[in-house]
Amino acid sequence: MMSIDALLKKPNGQSTLEHELGHTFGLPHVIAYGIEMNGNNPSMMSYNQAHWSRGFEPSLQPASLIPEDIRGLALNDRVFPNLEFSAAKDVPRDYKLFWTPMPLVPVKLEGQPDYTIEVKSNAGAAFNSKLENCVVGYFRKSPGPELSFDAGSMWHSEPVAEKATIDLTFPFPVELTRIRLYSGHSGQYHPVKAFSVSVSTANGEQKLLANHEMKSFDGDVTFSATESQQWHLEMTPSESKTIVLRGLRFYSGTTEIFPPQLCLVE
Repeated sequence: MMSIDALLKKPNGQSTLEHELGHTFGLPHVIAYGIEMNGNNPSMMSYNQAHWSRGFEPSLQPASLIPEDIRGLALNDRVFPNLEFSAAKDVPRDYKLFWTPMPLVPVKLEGQPDYTIEVKSNAGAAFNSKLENCVVGYFRKSPGPELSFDAGSMWHSEPVAEKATIDLTFPFPVELTRIRLYSGHSGQYHPVKAFSVSVSTANGEQKLLANHEMKSFDGDVTFSATESQQWHLEMTPSESKTIVLRGLRFYSGTTEIFPPQLCLVE
C-alpha cells in the first residue's frame, strides 16, 4: 500500500512503486542471486539510488530487468502467459546467470491465515531435509545421472517398515479432486511405488478416496470432489525402505490450490 502523498512528495515514489510491483509479480531482491543491493546494478530489484525517480519524472539512469528478473517473470504464467525466457536471447555474452531462479517468500497479511500447510509424518527426516519443503515450497527436477539431492527443497525420510504417512492440515477446509506427487532424486533413488489419499470422517475414522500405483517417479491420483481441512497420505517405498519427496501439489478441478512458491517441473 502506498499513499497518494508518498507518490506526489517523495523524490523516489514512482521508482519505489516499480520496485514493489516487481515483488508483486514474484521477483526477489538481487541479493538472492549474490548481487550487492546498493551496488551499481541495473536491476529494478536492487537499491541503486541512481534509479530513483524525481516525482513522476524518470531517473536519468532508469532501472531495467537483468536476466534473472526476466527469467523470474517468465515463471509467472498467470500474469505473463506468453513471456518465454531464452538464455540465447536474454543473457548477454560473458554474463554469468545465477544457476537457479529463487522463490519469493510469502508475506504475512494481518488478519489472514499464513500461506502454509502443516505436515507431519511417521517417517522422520534425514540428511537435514524437512517435510515442510514439499508443500508450498520450491520443486526442482532431479533427473540424474549426476547426484542432485537438495536438502533445501526435498524431504528424505528415515527407513520405514511398511508405509510412510503424511498428515496435511490446511489453514481452512479445501475442496480437492486431485493430488500430484513428485518423488525420488537423481533419476534413480528412493521413489514412491504407490500412494493412497484419505480424509477424516466425523467419527474420526479415515475414508479412503483413491489408490495410485506409480508408473514413474511422479504421478497423480484423482477422486470425487471432497472437502476437508485434514488429509492423509500413505506411501509405499521402494526396496530401500526410504522415500524422497520433491513436492506435493493440490488441485480442485483445473485450479491449483496452495500452489508452490516456485515450480520447475512439469
